[in-house]
Amino acid sequence: MRVMPTRWITRLETLLTYALVLGCLTALAAGLLYLLMWAPGVATGLLALSTLVRALRRARAGDRALFSATTADHLRRIGWILIAGSLASAALGMVAEAALAAMLLTESYPFYPPSSALLWAVVAGFAALGVSEIVRRGLALLQEVEATI
Repeated sequence: MRVMPTRWITRLETLLTYALVLGCLTALAAGLLYLLMWAPGVATGLLALSTLVRALRRARAGDRALFSATTADHLRRIGWILIAGSLASAALGMVAEAALAAMLLTESYPFYPPSSALLWAVVAGFAALGVSEIVRRGLALLQEVEATI
């Protein structure tokens, strides 16, 4: 003889199944928001580091390769990667952190300032742009001197 489950057991099972699915989706959303907090900064750092390695690998050939238009282009690219990547990373991180705090905490704040590391990355980006311009102008002066001799 097969016993039919009572209606309340069926409803409880359905309710618990929905709660389990909702809990899994919430955990997945929290994990994605946490990933959004640190992944853009890491990607920016790795992209800038790989560009720096390419510039140093090329500069190893000698002084002439070190002070070249290609090196200036690499430095300018590093500068813009650091500036744009850090600002985008800060914006995405603040949005993700606010959303994550609203999901997980009982009290949340509307604004979470970016870390000081992002500020220093922007400063380093401007420094790289400055050094790029110095190399570019030095290269122009070197070509002018070589043309007069």
